[in-house]
Amino acid sequence: MTRTIKLPDFISKVIVIHLNRATDRKPHLEKLAELFANYDFEVFPAVDARELTEHEKGERYIRNLFDPRYPFPLSDTEIACFFSHRTVWEVIRSEVNGATLVLEDDVDFETAKFSNAIAALTEGSIKETYIRLPCKKPATLPKTASAELRTPKEVGLG
Repeated sequence: MTRTIKLPDFISKVIVIHLNRATDRKPHLEKLAELFANYDFEVFPAVDARELTEHEKGERYIRNLFDPRYPFPLSDTEIACFFSHRTVWEVIRSEVNGATLVLEDDVDFETAKFSNAIAALTEGSIKETYIRLPCKKPATLPKTASAELRTPKEVGLG
């Protein structure tokens, strides 16, 4: 039996971005739905890089628009990923009352560590805040705490 995850009361929705052609991820998507069964859970269709037209890319992706400049051109996959997240942000801004947890369909985590990280969010003021829980390399947490929140001086590429 899969356990459910308890989120802080201020989180009202869980959105999972799912690439429809990634049929091998369906069992994992079902596991995520079970983990967050106590919440408003929505599977949001990801933008498929294989279906992006040059017009769609050119309409919203303008290279070298801001300083500092991103040092590399984005791949179609990166552009589609950004478009997926941007569309979700627009939905959250216009439709969701409260905070939203946004996940990708391939996310995997240890439920206890994840729950500790989420619980740490309740300790500070996070109204109108974007919080990113990166998972590329494990964080070393102090032995006296179950989680730590940090504000980076520079946001790395990712």
